[in-house]
Amino acid sequence: MTVASLLAQEWMVIINKVGRPISLTNKQGSAKTEAVAMEEWGLEASLMVKRAMRERGWGYQELSDALQPLGIKRSTAVLNRRINRGNFSAGFMLACLHVLQQNEDQSSLQAGKSIRPD
Repeated sequence: MTVASLLAQEWMVIINKVGRPISLTNKQGSAKTEAVAMEEWGLEASLMVKRAMRERGWGYQELSDALQPLGIKRSTAVLNRRINRGNFSAGFMLACLHVLQQNEDQSSLQAGKSIRPD
């Protein structure tokens, strides 16, 4: 038997096994790695926080001050790096969005606007 025929028989055994089929080709772009997916979602989370800050007219100093009562004591430089990299937990993101939303609700009430939809 030749090496090629032995390999062909071995591949047939692998292919005929029950379960998920094994791809014998390397398809580029067919599946993302977890690291790539997490980087993309981190970027999206970063953009969400930045958009909320822009809508409120806040900088990193205002965000830092607002997070202090929640027990999140980070300098403006640390917040800047963390948010720009998208390197933060879901809890941190929720805390940021909470203080940004809370500020919006309070400013709406002070301006005499209803925060409830009509």
